[in-house]
Amino acid sequence: QPDSLLRSVGGDRESALDVVRGFLQEEAELRAALLRARTSRELVHACHTLKGAVEVFGMTALRDRLSALEREAEQDGRACAGDVGEGVDKEVASLVRRLTSFLQEAPK
Repeated sequence: QPDSLLRSVGGDRESALDVVRGFLQEEAELRAALLRARTSRELVHACHTLKGAVEVFGMTALRDRLSALEREAEQDGRACAGDVGEGVDKEVASLVRRLTSFLQEAPK
């Protein structure tokens, strides 16, 4: 969601591009942390970190899924993302493709 991203950086296109580049550098590790979590503490941390990273892009449905998973880990001791994690991983992969296209289309 380019509009959401631009709003979050006060309309500064160069800052928006920096945010996209930073996310693309970290996303693989963020996704891996979610999928490899084996304790509720690891899962809470992975969800919280990824949730903050995707929120700036206006991904409210994804943010909400991560919030729900984070709550489950905190309240019920859930220790594995399971099928939800795989779905989140696919959504993040889709975001990565869109952000990569956004970078490629950006004026140099």
